[in-house]
Amino acid sequence: MNRQLNEINLLRAIACIAVVVTHSITNYAKTYEPALFDQDKFITYFRFALLWATPVFVMISEVLISKNYPNGVRKGFLLKRVKYILVPYILIGLLKSYMHSEGQWSVFFQRSWEIVVLGHWHGFFVLVIFQFYILHILLGRFLQKSHPLPPILISFVLSFTYLYIHAGNKEYRVFIEQVYPFWDRTIFIGWLFYFVVAFYIGQNYERVLIFFTKHFYIPLITAVVSYVMMMNRVMDRVFVSVKSDRYDMLIFALSVFILALVLLRMIKKPNHTLIKLSHFSFFIYLTHQLTLPYLSNLTQTVANTFWSHVVILTFLGLATSIGWAMLFYESRLTKLFTGRIKALDQLAR
Repeated sequence: MNRQLNEINLLRAIACIAVVVTHSITNYAKTYEPALFDQDKFITYFRFALLWATPVFVMISEVLISKNYPNGVRKGFLLKRVKYILVPYILIGLLKSYMHSEGQWSVFFQRSWEIVVLGHWHGFFVLVIFQFYILHILLGRFLQKSHPLPPILISFVLSFTYLYIHAGNKEYRVFIEQVYPFWDRTIFIGWLFYFVVAFYIGQNYERVLIFFTKHFYIPLITAVVSYVMMMNRVMDRVFVSVKSDRYDMLIFALSVFILALVLLRMIKKPNHTLIKLSHFSFFIYLTHQLTLPYLSNLTQTVANTFWSHVVILTFLGLATSIGWAMLFYESRLTKLFTGRIKALDQLAR
């Protein structure tokens, strides 16, 4: 394995687990204990501490592109990603639409439009990633020639301002919904900071990791401070929205990303379980929410505490998605649902 990519694979797997844990907690609360987060503040702290996962997953995508294609993407770059990323997004989105159609074609078509086209579901991050691909193609040369600091600062101001106003101004949210045809969580401005920072990390990957290994305290302090500031807003009921695209998540997610890369690089022996899990991560992201509500009912028959429920449900959510992937990978037709899974390609050899 490429030694430089070991920490990326491990982090992608950990981010995937964090997302499933987050949704397992949410599913439990919605189904069995709606007042849970008001009663147990530790669970609230834990839940918000995991919200870095989706921004990190999105940043990993751009870091790898910027690192692997430092002088521009190759011919067929977008076509390949349409095949392995956009097609599974569409097919899983259609499956989700059917599951919520109540057997009526009119409802199915309406759900399909909202989910697949407008991105109004947990798979919305795919539309964000594709916007990153386009931004990379359009802005890559410019960013490469520019000093990193101005683009990073400008993108932070743009993302923070958009997310801050969006969070606190109802009229602005209505305006965005009127002028922006897709789900407002997919708009690239809210994710622009992650794109620009990830681009420069990918371009200077070794230098960045060496610098922050020597100055470990920088991302550690910013992670702690930004998390405390975020939780103050949550506990004071100023901004309680449980979502990854928060204005106070920008610095926290980036700090966790850098911290994790530095720490995971210190692991000398690769964890093959996590590495294999990282190969399934994209499919897990797309499918785990399809089964969690059903698995939650099963879990409740054996779990007698909140934490046992979350642990078992997380395991079942991961295992079910992996099982689906392995079954779908057996046929060329159903393989379209999964995209490319390196671990299964290796088994087939």
